[in-house]
Amino acid sequence: MASKMDFKQELLNIIKNGSLLLDEPMSRHTTFGTGGPASFFVKEQGRDAGKEAASVIALCQKEKMPYYILGNGSNVLFADEGYDGLVIYMAPDNAEDIVIEEKEASFKVSVNAGAMLGATATKVSRLGGRGFEFAAGIPGSVGGAVFMNAGAYDGQINDVIVNAEVYLIENGEVTRKVFGKEDLKLSYRHSALMEHEENGSAVICAAAEFEVKKGNAKEAMDLIAELREKRVSKQPLEYKSAGSTFKRPENNYAGKLIQEAGLRGYSVGDAQVSEKHCGFVINKGAATTGDIVTLMRTVIDRVYENSGIRLEPEVRLVGVSL
Repeated sequence: MASKMDFKQELLNIIKNGSLLLDEPMSRHTTFGTGGPASFFVKEQGRDAGKEAASVIALCQKEKMPYYILGNGSNVLFADEGYDGLVIYMAPDNAEDIVIEEKEASFKVSVNAGAMLGATATKVSRLGGRGFEFAAGIPGSVGGAVFMNAGAYDGQINDVIVNAEVYLIENGEVTRKVFGKEDLKLSYRHSALMEHEENGSAVICAAAEFEVKKGNAKEAMDLIAELREKRVSKQPLEYKSAGSTFKRPENNYAGKLIQEAGLRGYSVGDAQVSEKHCGFVINKGAATTGDIVTLMRTVIDRVYENSGIRLEPEVRLVGVSL
């Protein structure tokens, strides 16, 4: 493994469109607002972001440098001690970079993975695209949403995606592939991209294409407004969080199980099970990742004792474990 100084120079030789920061606090890049510094932090943005990020990962594999691919940071917890490796941040694109092609009965949407999912869904809905409204309030990036088949209000990425441009990096070798909908194997909070990662390949989702039917723009925007009102009334949006903290168990709901276990409002430091929605763990101000993880462990144990159901985290843990 190269020294950190040599590794930094190798990074700078690769990065043409992105930028490099050292010891960057991850609390600045996660919706929970927690996490210590990453030794190396590479920000990538724009049309060639995925390709360049893949080259950075190939270098990490060659030099045995730990790495993590970050989207909007809306579904991840970094350790308080930080991350002794490299974080690749796929930064949001501008809204004008979302390309929408009008067809006879549908809209085709082409977008880089760094684009915000909510902005993408809202833009096509304003034109009258129907079927993407569910995503307007999801805070993550397109890449992260494809990776985990994000969804809300009975809709999910699987309903609208056509394909995804993906870079697979293994043993320092980069392969570009286009995954069609069937290739992605999308199911509840799962995709084939996760399977590749679990099997040892690094995965960069560089871009995606969606297609939605044409419809009435006012009806689409009215539905988005209705879903927004539901979120505001039922979810603790005034606090930092990662949205739903736990996966939905089969034929049940995490929030319901947590409430039945008597944990509404339960706190560890400034980490709290939301009193408004028990499916959310929130940061009331000064919570640490340690506080949040300790709280999550307690929730998992208490729910299991009360119901016999073991909750699984939806949030991804980096440098910490349950």
